Amino acid sequence: MREFLLVLCKRRGQAKKPVVDMIELCQKTIFDKLPSRDERYKMLTAIREACEGKMFLEREYSQATMTLVKFMEEDGKTDEGTKIIQEIQIETYGSLEVKEKVEFILYQMKLVLIRKDFVRCQILSRKISKRHLAEKGLEAFKI
Repeated sequence: MREFLLVLCKRRGQAKKPVVDMIELCQKTIFDKLPSRDERYKMLTAIREACEGKMFLEREYSQATMTLVKFMEEDGKTDEGTKIIQEIQIETYGSLEVKEKVEFILYQMKLVLIRKDFVRCQILSRKISKRHLAEKGLEAFKI
């Protein structure tokens, strides 16, 4: 399944809508039915690889990355997860809502604080605009 997903997504001239639908099918339907944690980990890696570099798959890429890093954090691989999640410049993703961006940046800050990298945490905190936190629905994130 993972191999076919990668082949179909990397295919030249492939329309965007089928690729988005395939990724969503893998993330939402098939992912929950996978038998083991190892299989889920491999599926997340394949989804990230299929989405990499495609602007129309920014949301799916960020969701897969966040889930992958949470798995790594549960397994005690916080340093590896932090390196992966820091590679993403989420503030440049135009297809994501402000709430999703703020949630992602706060998660990045949490992982950096676990590593006691206070300078990087301060840099990340500046990526969240104060006017965004004043928006309706983001009151919980402001706290």
